[in-house]
Amino acid sequence: MNIHPLFVHFPVALLTVYALMELLRLPVLIRQQWYVPTKAVCLFVGLIGGFASLQTGEMAEEIYRGTTTMELVRLHSSFAWYTVYVYGCISLLYAIESFHRMNVSAYLPQGLRGVWTVFRRLQHSLFHALLLVPAAVTGLILLTITGALGGAIVYGPEVDPVVSVIYHLFFLQ
Repeated sequence: MNIHPLFVHFPVALLTVYALMELLRLPVLIRQQWYVPTKAVCLFVGLIGGFASLQTGEMAEEIYRGTTTMELVRLHSSFAWYTVYVYGCISLLYAIESFHRMNVSAYLPQGLRGVWTVFRRLQHSLFHALLLVPAAVTGLILLTITGALGGAIVYGPEVDPVVSVIYHLFFLQ
């Protein structure tokens, strides 16, 4: 039984909401106390769902072994991994920021505080719009390609114009 479709839609929705919130940098929203935590929750829960989707996708691959669709399935799987990797890197920055706000360094042994300081400085230099916005755009593009390729697997490459364009970018016919 293919349970993959049960797992993919929530991460897609949550990661899309995260990316749109990252792109929507209106001052009236950014000043709200709920804005950054809401982005972080969408990102973290979406990423956890993404890992579950990867696992169920690996199980679903068995259905397509030996078929002409297998090349498309492999490409879909590759883009799913790229998507999770990008969102995983973003979530690492958010995790370090969250730990910093909780003053985690005060609870670390003296030997680890130097390591934490290095991570924090690196994260601090990366945790701003100049990196997060392009990373969110990259994640959203990868998510769209992954979803379109998944749609092509299930419904065929001509199911809608977006799926058709993305499918034909990779499979010239």
